[in-house]
Amino acid sequence: MEPRPPFAARALWLGLTVLVTAGMFRVFYEYHQNWQAIADLTFGVVEGRPHWRAFQNRLLAPFMAQGAHVLGLTRFDAVIAVTALLLLLHNLVLYALLRRAGEAPRAAFLWVLIFAFLFLVFQDHRWFLPWDAVEMVVVTLTAYVLYFGRPVVWLYPLFAVALFNRESALFLALIIVACGISLGDLTRLRLTVLDRRHVFGGAVLLVAGMALTKALRDMLFIESPIVGADAANATFGNHFRLLENLREVFGTNLTDRNALFTTLLILFLAVLLRGFRAAPEPKLRGTLFALMFLAGVFAFGIFNETRMLVPLITVFIFHAISPPKLL
Repeated sequence: MEPRPPFAARALWLGLTVLVTAGMFRVFYEYHQNWQAIADLTFGVVEGRPHWRAFQNRLLAPFMAQGAHVLGLTRFDAVIAVTALLLLLHNLVLYALLRRAGEAPRAAFLWVLIFAFLFLVFQDHRWFLPWDAVEMVVVTLTAYVLYFGRPVVWLYPLFAVALFNRESALFLALIIVACGISLGDLTRLRLTVLDRRHVFGGAVLLVAGMALTKALRDMLFIESPIVGADAANATFGNHFRLLENLREVFGTNLTDRNALFTTLLILFLAVLLRGFRAAPEPKLRGTLFALMFLAGVFAFGIFNETRMLVPLITVFIFHAISPPKLL
């Protein structure tokens, strides 16, 4: 077992993580273009008047901003403060989980530094909403549980938190179901149930999560400042953009500045699928979660609005260092 580093060394690397996050946010703040619009959109959720019906169930981060506003900050400053604190929380959580995964303090800090660099590179500097920052924390914790074979029960309270942040929490319910079966056997076209409780529990969370998401949108949504009643999305809620994203990623992206995003997507998929059939169960679960998350972005998001893809940076880091290691 590796000896525990002295307190001074641990404090140094932790302090450097905080400083890197501060620098990351400073650059991010200076180059981001829409802070006032983001503040208006965020508090629109609190008032029942978000831009789109699909935003109405994303309550956690807006009410955190509302709390900061009640304490005396302007709406503009409240959104900035909440975003900064959530990014700091994410990087501290990432550092702590990397240490628990066996990385030395220096290596854990370097991974956080790599994350900060890629976070800035991938930003399109138009939109990054507070619930995107919460999702980064949720995805990082989920990826750690999956890739390092931690108890599946940790995903249940995480689902409860994630559900009030974004409907992508439903992917957690699906992955809980997947944790109840052998994915290794499934790749060989055999179904082996490992734990019926997780299969049943995940299915219940999926149905309950869909019902609650629909109920929140119906009960709390009043109107959109853009499209009024948003009647076009009254039934399903989300926009469906699969065809548009495919045309952009494998069409227009190839001839403009977004070619980098398409290139990195192909590389990411190649790394994820490398040795998939022979991978151990934790790596299969983490890979499946990454693929489901990416599929959700393609189906319901805007691929080139890269705020939704940023959480996959951490997924890639855990994929690279989890057994069998790629790096």
